[in-house]
Amino acid sequence: MNDIAAISGVSILLAVVFYSGSMARLRRKHRAEFPDLGGPSEFHDDTQMSSWLMADYMFRCRFMLQGDPVLTLLGTLWYLSMLLAIGLMVWEMVR
Repeated sequence: MNDIAAISGVSILLAVVFYSGSMARLRRKHRAEFPDLGGPSEFHDDTQMSSWLMADYMFRCRFMLQGDPVLTLLGTLWYLSMLLAIGLMVWEMVR
């Protein structure tokens, strides 16, 4: 296994951890916002639409609008780990 694949795997694992933390924080502290996202769960969605709603929420950085520093930190770390993983995958494909 090369170094880039290992780093990409770790960044994906971190993205899952930060995503789960973000969802748990939304569920506990921002109950008004959570149902608007379809009430997704970490590993099981009731509908495909809730997956798209949550992805849209995270990729557009709307978590920053909540004014919650912990949610902002988790969301930002998720975003950065996803960018790293996607960037490394693209790097491997064009290399």
